Amino acid sequence: LTDDDTGATSATTSVVVVLGRSLTGSVYVDADNDGVRDSGESGLFGVQVHLNGTNDLGESINVSTWTDIVGNYRFDQLRPGYYSLIEDQPVGYLDGKDTIGSLGNTSANDQFFVELSGEQDGSGYIFGELLSSRLTGQVFDDTNDNGLFDSGEPGVPGAEVRLIGTNDLSEIVDLLGSTDANGNYSFENLRPGTYSIHNLQPGGFLDGRDSMGSLGGTMSNDLFAGITLNSGSVGSGYNFGEHEDVGLVRGQTATIGYWQNNNGQALIRSLNGGANSTALSNWLATNFSNMYGAAAGANNLFGKTNSQVADFYVTLFKRKGQKLDAQVLATALAVYVTDLDLAGNNAQAFGFTVTSRGTGAATYNIQGNGLAFGVANNTRLTILQILRATNAGAPGGNLFGGNSSLRNLANTVFDGINTGGDI
Repeated sequence: LTDDDTGATSATTSVVVVLGRSLTGSVYVDADNDGVRDSGESGLFGVQVHLNGTNDLGESINVSTWTDIVGNYRFDQLRPGYYSLIEDQPVGYLDGKDTIGSLGNTSANDQFFVELSGEQDGSGYIFGELLSSRLTGQVFDDTNDNGLFDSGEPGVPGAEVRLIGTNDLSEIVDLLGSTDANGNYSFENLRPGTYSIHNLQPGGFLDGRDSMGSLGGTMSNDLFAGITLNSGSVGSGYNFGEHEDVGLVRGQTATIGYWQNNNGQALIRSLNGGANSTALSNWLATNFSNMYGAAAGANNLFGKTNSQVADFYVTLFKRKGQKLDAQVLATALAVYVTDLDLAGNNAQAFGFTVTSRGTGAATYNIQGNGLAFGVANNTRLTILQILRATNAGAPGGNLFGGNSSLRNLANTVFDGINTGGDI
């Protein structure tokens, strides 16, 4: 009680004011998966966040809000108390790292536990999310043996492909998939991590060339390893080439005598528009550069006309002794003229079987001659693979470096090809 100037007494009342406090934060796409919302990382709109708890008056608090267009949320006019912030996992995203806010306290997955006093606001309670990643590719019949999935080459349906790796949560990932009707495979909803893709050799096919995909890695036979995925990574083009195991049949080749006779010479000169075309010579030089390209020295056929290629063949045929050089070029000519995409239908009138696959896709057992081609005896290879292996061993255009033993082994194989499919 106090006295005023009039001598009256009055009472003084003490009023305690509790300021309403706030808890704020955001939900965003953590592109680099580091748990920090960096400049340029996008917020997520419309994600629901819940506030549950008990205030200093013992009242239960259960309210919810949604993130705004830049991913921010806030709860205002809060009394002191103990609260939890809980995020609903947004559809279409993978769970990322969360960042505890300015008042500290503790956290669990997609949840923060906060003690709020009447003295300060809490900010920076951030929920990180990740875009899912994917890895895709094809298993295909590489009819031209170039390691590329070219237009018109068929996919291999039902081929098994395995994904193995470790994600950013240190979890082991081991998934088995298979190709669809078109030979495509896809591993979806992958977290950041390091992965490998392994092709399980499909039945009825021989192993072919593989081609590295868009995110890189390391490549060995039927295996892509060390593929690193970040948030939202899309790796494509991890392709496994195969060769359908279809043996050589009559009509796909011709013996070495054919290519120097009138019919064979006429066929060579008729290709791709006539005697002056260079399409054949350029194909030979490009695909078998050691034997017929710049590395072949005097045997370089690049830019030569059909007439010049025909004449070159005759010189090989007329060489005395073993006919391996003529055998090899005869096989290469058969591959070219029977491929519809390379030479059209010209060879059909001469008795050859012309298809979109051509002789190069036919398979042949090399029997006891594996040493010449760097493979085990009795390996089945496509005709194109046999030619490429021969080209690899032809420095300066000299088949097998002149090694007579290897030349004899190879001659047995090429003679078998040219007589086995003879028209």
